Amino acid sequence: MKRVILACVLAFLLTGMLAGCTPGAIGSRPEPVTVRFAYRAGSMQIEPLLQEFHDQYPHITVEAIAVTSSGDLRQQVSQGQVDLLRDNREALALVRQDLLRPLDEMHLAEWDRIREDYYRGLWESMAIGGQQWGIPAGLDTMVLYVNMDAVRALGLTLPGEPWDAYAFLELANALNDPDGLSGRLDSRMFGFCTDPEQWDLFFFIYAWGGRIVDDLNNPQLPTLDQNETLAAARWYTELYTRYGVAPMPAVIRRTYAGGVGHAFISGHCGLWMGQYSNRGGLGSPYTWAADWEMLPLPQLGGTGTLADVEGYYVAASSEHPQEALQFARFLSDHPLASGALVPPRRALAADPAFERAVGTQVADRARDVSDPIIMVPVELSSELMGVGEAVFVAVNRSILEGLDVELLLLDAQQQLQRGN
Repeated sequence: MKRVILACVLAFLLTGMLAGCTPGAIGSRPEPVTVRFAYRAGSMQIEPLLQEFHDQYPHITVEAIAVTSSGDLRQQVSQGQVDLLRDNREALALVRQDLLRPLDEMHLAEWDRIREDYYRGLWESMAIGGQQWGIPAGLDTMVLYVNMDAVRALGLTLPGEPWDAYAFLELANALNDPDGLSGRLDSRMFGFCTDPEQWDLFFFIYAWGGRIVDDLNNPQLPTLDQNETLAAARWYTELYTRYGVAPMPAVIRRTYAGGVGHAFISGHCGLWMGQYSNRGGLGSPYTWAADWEMLPLPQLGGTGTLADVEGYYVAASSEHPQEALQFARFLSDHPLASGALVPPRRALAADPAFERAVGTQVADRARDVSDPIIMVPVELSSELMGVGEAVFVAVNRSILEGLDVELLLLDAQQQLQRGN
């Protein structure tokens, strides 16, 4: 009997569950369990994974619940309809409503062997105050897209190494034909489609090694006077004012009702920035008109990758948290579980199965991801919005009025420091 009691204690420590631990239960088959897993429809091919998991754990059946939005996911959680969900970091708002289950070291012991394989910063992005709430499932980075129809029509060769600011400008200039063939606007091609009031500017700043605040997710000080930030802003504005490879905002507004997005979807952009997950129009109702390839961002001197992250979360209302975690641990070893996103582990990005699923060129871009991961803020604080607005104003004035963007940013830095 002492051995039976000892076995029960060990089972409790390992699984967190004491239910059914009686002398008569030793050696018996586990009771059948159904785990409800909610995810956004189209974000991953779940069916093959469900079957493989069930083959390994016959007593666990995973019921996949595909919903259309993150809002629907959280509604499922609030109604107690979910054991495990996959969502972006906005799901952490559920912590304040006591709707997520905290994950302690005992729960996460199964990840100890592979934790070092994750990109730096992912696990920390799903913790609040040192308490872990989520398990990284995939990350979404910004990449550069190139119009291969235009490349082939012009007989161009995509640049090799070093892929830097000069190579970027050379390719953008070669693709630039804003007037179109013989003045035909339906054949116009902008070298680099970008909008000075969108995230492109900030991605270039961070790729250059600059930053706009000391900490994106907890901003305390503006850093618009940092040399790298100033250099990146100057280079970006000169895409319009000096090199002429970026279309003026008024041209885009006048020609394309949907802005820059409309321009590249319709095939009128040579280069443009976009999310890794949006390749070819994935996750949207619009398929891109032109053939495309993915290029890495030019090497501009910065380190790390600015990205958003999705994770697996266990609902507080789950009656089967241990089985939910078993499924999350299973998914953590499968490259295809990342779906349209970059796998969160280096080994998964290098897995031949991942390359076969997405193609060599797309897989190569996933392998370009560099540590550490710089998290896109879940919520834009008033401090961050104020600094961001100051950057937008400075860059737009430089483009439209021909003013020196570095002087404008230095002036903005002083005003922000004074609290004006």
